[in-house]
Amino acid sequence: ILTKISGEYHVLDNVRGINHNIPIQVSVGAAFYPRHGVTAEDLMARADDAMYVVKKTGKAGFHIAE
Repeated sequence: ILTKISGEYHVLDNVRGINHNIPIQVSVGAAFYPRHGVTAEDLMARADDAMYVVKKTGKAGFHIAE
């Protein structure tokens, strides 16, 4: 996921005729059933917490819930 999405995207502004280079970084958090929860809500909350671990440590990476 990180490799496929991360990188620099080139977007043309057709109105102004300007190319924009937009760097994209991805932060991914993962949680696994049933280790981290049994409901979708529990799993999403744990994955969200794991994602914020990545964001706090510099972004552009992944973390698995603990």
